[in-house]
Amino acid sequence: DTISPGSDYVEIGGQRKHVISYLEDFLFPAERARAKVSALSGGERNRLLLARLFARPANLLVLDEPTNDLDIDTLELLEQLLQDYAGTVIIVSHDRAFLDNVVTQSIVFEGEGKLTEIVGGYADWRAWQQGRIDELEKKFALSDDESTQSLTSLTANVRVIDKDLKLSLAEVDKLWAARNAVRKELADAQQQLDDSIAQVKKSQAGIEEKMAKSMAALQQRSSEQELLLQSLRERVSEQGQSLQTVAALSKQSAATAKDVSVLSQTVKAHNEAIDSFDKFRLTVNRDILSLKERPIVPTPK
Repeated sequence: DTISPGSDYVEIGGQRKHVISYLEDFLFPAERARAKVSALSGGERNRLLLARLFARPANLLVLDEPTNDLDIDTLELLEQLLQDYAGTVIIVSHDRAFLDNVVTQSIVFEGEGKLTEIVGGYADWRAWQQGRIDELEKKFALSDDESTQSLTSLTANVRVIDKDLKLSLAEVDKLWAARNAVRKELADAQQQLDDSIAQVKKSQAGIEEKMAKSMAALQQRSSEQELLLQSLRERVSEQGQSLQTVAALSKQSAATAKDVSVLSQTVKAHNEAIDSFDKFRLTVNRDILSLKERPIVPTPK
């Protein structure tokens, strides 16, 4: 989406190219090409900006100090891209080696509003400047004594100017060396940052793996507890049914006990009736015996 929003292809040099293949030209492996911009390192973000720049249709580029904050790989990539670029590129830069590698024409500010246009880069301008000095020396070499003195004075002035220029260039060289040292420190710091980010990502992956295992273990325990809970529910249900059976048996027992009580009372009444009958029978027997023992008295006529 960063390179070609809403499409998987870009138009480069009149040819249709897949975004992943296009990003591989900018040193992005396939897996890094799909990463979020926030997850990219500083060098990768610079290469992504270059990829966006060269993906846009244009025949003119204006670059102001384009080599600032670039690592070696990205700098070499930028040089190759500019060498292969079909349009016109206007570059403002203090990087002499970069200019020598990519430009075909230079415009030099020589002071007092004077601009000099030459073919080539910084080294070509230095050679052209030295050629001008040599040409002046050669032009006045065959003059008479007065001209020779004038030439000597002029040459001295030219050499003083050249000396001042060399002094200025020496200061530029010194600043350039300091800049390169800072760039190296920045590159080292960037590498340390990339290593730290990689270590953090590795640690994060380990933590995520442990969390996944812990979650799996928790899910397993949850499943086991759910099965145990289901078993307990079944046992409680069975015990509930058993309690219902016991309650029914208790009711039956209560009814039986009631029947037994009634039967006991009936038996008791029956026994009491038998006892009364036995008492009555004994009374009758005693009365019969009494009658048998009494003498028979004839009845008078």
